[in-house]
Amino acid sequence: VNNPHPLQQHAGRWFTFKIAVVPTPRTSLIIPTRKFKYCKKTLRLGMENGEILDAQIPASSEYRSNHGADNARLNLERANHSHAWVPSHASGSWLQVDFELQATISEVLTQGRGDYPQWVKNYTLSYSSNGVDFHPYCQNGVVKVFQGNGDQNTIVDQDISPVIVARYIRILPRSWHGGNVALRVDFSGCLKADRQLLSSCKELLETNRSLTSGNYRLQNKDSHAKYDVYCHMTEISGCGKGGWTLVMKVNGIKKTFRNDSLYWNNKRTYKVKNGLNGLTDKQTKLASYWNTLFKKICLGMKVQRGTETDTKWVVIDHNASSLFDVIAEDNFTATHITKSKWKSLINDSTLQQNCNKQGFNIRGGEYNKKMYVRIGLVANNETDCNTCNSCIGFGISITGCGGHVKKKACGNVFLAKIERRNRKTTGFAFVLP
Repeated sequence: VNNPHPLQQHAGRWFTFKIAVVPTPRTSLIIPTRKFKYCKKTLRLGMENGEILDAQIPASSEYRSNHGADNARLNLERANHSHAWVPSHASGSWLQVDFELQATISEVLTQGRGDYPQWVKNYTLSYSSNGVDFHPYCQNGVVKVFQGNGDQNTIVDQDISPVIVARYIRILPRSWHGGNVALRVDFSGCLKADRQLLSSCKELLETNRSLTSGNYRLQNKDSHAKYDVYCHMTEISGCGKGGWTLVMKVNGIKKTFRNDSLYWNNKRTYKVKNGLNGLTDKQTKLASYWNTLFKKICLGMKVQRGTETDTKWVVIDHNASSLFDVIAEDNFTATHITKSKWKSLINDSTLQQNCNKQGFNIRGGEYNKKMYVRIGLVANNETDCNTCNSCIGFGISITGCGGHVKKKACGNVFLAKIERRNRKTTGFAFVLP
C-alpha cells in the first residue's frame, strides 16, 4: 500500500516506513519498505535558469498578459513585462510550480517586483503529489508562515525543515506591500533521477497508441534540451496518420511572421501557451522549430469567410534536422509537390502560369529583393523567375510594378487582382520524423 500523501522528512536522517497488510486466507504477508534521504547535493531547481518551463508555472490569475506567472523567475527582468508575477486579485492568490518529477525541496528564495515597489511580506506553502490534493506545510502541527520580502530586489531565502518531498508546490501570499502581490521565486533541493524523454510526437505515439492530441514534453537527442509542444495524435487529412509535432501558427494579416521577421532566423519562442492550445488561431512559435528533426512537413491554411471556416492541408517530403536549419540561413531549398497541391490550400486561390518555383527561401529580382517567400510557390507571366506577381505560402514579400510591395505572413497574393480583405487566414506547420 502506498502512502497517499507526499512526505516531509528531516534533513540528514533516514526514515523507514513499514506498512503491514493483514493477509486474507491464501495471501502472503507483504511488508513494503520505503526509504528517503536528504539530498547529497543541493541545487537550484530551475526557476531562474529556465529549466522549469513556462507551462509548468500556473497561477491563480494574472493582472495583465505581461504580468503572468512566466515572470515569476528569480532575478528576471524582461522588456515590456512586469518584473514579477502579479495576480489580478491578491486575496486568495497562489503561484504553483510543477517539477514534473518527485522533488526534495529544502529552501525557498523570494524577491519582489523589480520595476515597481510591490512585494510579498509573508506567505505559506502547500504541496501535492498529483496536482489536485494539496496539503499545507506545517511545523509541529501548525501551518508555517514564512517571512517574505521587505523591498523590491533583495533575495530572501528560507529553509524548509523538515523538507518537502513532492512534485507540486504552491506559494500562497498572506500579506503584501504596494497594493498587490508581486513575486519572483526559486527553490533549492534535488530531483529524483530524471526520466527518459522522447524526441518527437511520433515516437510518443508509437510507444502508446492510446495517447490523445495535447501538450507533451520532448527532448532533443543531441543537446538534451527539453521543450513543450502540441502533439496532433490523429490523422490530418491531406498529410497522413498521427504523431505530428506543431512548430508554428501564423496569422496572415499580422506582422509577427512576415518574411523579414527575426523569428524565422532565431531560436526564440513566441507565445508558447498559444501553441499548447492546439489548432486555434492564436500565433505561436515553439522550440520544436529548432529542436525537432523531420522527414515530412505538413502545412495547413484555415480561411475564414464570414462565419464559415475552411482548413486545407498539404504534405511535403523533406529531410532536415529542424525547420530552423532549412530556413534560417536564407538559402533556397527546392520542394517537389504539384502546383495544384499548393493551390488546394485555399479553395479559390489564383496563380499565374509561369515560373512556378517552389521551396524554402525563394528569392529573385534585382539584388534578390523583388520577391522573398519563406515557404511556398511563386508564379508570373514571364519567361524567367526574376519577378513574382502571384504566390501562395508563408512569409511573403513581393514587389510589383511601380515598386508596390505586398507583405503577408501567409496566404495567397496576386498583385494584379483586388485583395480579398474580408478574409482571415491562419497558417499551420507540423513536422513528422
